Amino acid sequence: GIIKNTFQINYTLKQKPKVSIIIPTKNNFIILKRCIDSIEKNTNYKNKEIIIVDNFSTQNETKKYYSSLSHKIITYSENFNFSKMNNLAVESSSGELLLFLNDDTKVLDPFWLDELVSIAMQKDVGIVGPKLIFSDNTIQHAGIVFLKTGSGFHPLMKQLENYNGYHNILNSMRDYSAVTGACLMIKKEIFDKVGTFDNSFDVYYGDADLCLQVIDLGYRVIYTPFTKLLHEGSF
Repeated sequence: GIIKNTFQINYTLKQKPKVSIIIPTKNNFIILKRCIDSIEKNTNYKNKEIIIVDNFSTQNETKKYYSSLSHKIITYSENFNFSKMNNLAVESSSGELLLFLNDDTKVLDPFWLDELVSIAMQKDVGIVGPKLIFSDNTIQHAGIVFLKTGSGFHPLMKQLENYNGYHNILNSMRDYSAVTGACLMIKKEIFDKVGTFDNSFDVYYGDADLCLQVIDLGYRVIYTPFTKLLHEGSF
């Protein structure tokens, strides 16, 4: 629903470009299944593919689950590296838009992809990310800001998700320095201009680095509060 003192802009989706949803994972069958089920059962947007990047899972239940899926599954056999795994998956993707998604997320809104795609397709936008909440309805992510030391953090984390915050920033669509790679959409052509995720960032900061490079190219990084996903896990 509409949040008081805000306007929501709905950009018309004239075309529905293909979205490649890329999910890195390892030995995480129950959580991954929840994520995939939620995409399959609760997504209005049809033109999409799911690519799972598996980091050499050894659990039988995980392997069995993979054999039941029709999605593309890529095996990555080195040490877990978020950047390298995503880069590998991009090579096998066919979408105009890339959506990097953590396996511990869950779709809550059938129009989540419509919202992200409509913003990502604006000419001046490079990257868009949604509101992410913990299971107790508090904020996990609503944009990333940087301190003078260079470290990034999530403002208003653990506040109730409908809390206004300073100047209602939680509930306003706006530019940020970065959004989290837990759910990050980027135009494929812009990803190619940057090159790739920087492989020297194995778990953290690859997403922030990508966002800052996209800003350097003259594009905007946008946070939208008008769709949200559950995100249980790490940052």
